[in-house]
Amino acid sequence: MRRERKKDPKNYIEMRIEQLLEDRMKEKDSFNRQWLWRVITELKYVRAMME
Repeated sequence: MRRERKKDPKNYIEMRIEQLLEDRMKEKDSFNRQWLWRVITELKYVRAMME
């Protein structure tokens, strides 16, 4: 059964950006780092559009 909590998408996006930044720092492969940076950039864009 789901709880009736209201979820804030902005909080999720912020949390996900932080996780991806950490993953990017740990990544050794240049291609993967670039890919993660693109995902982070897209999430930052979504965050900006929400504000």
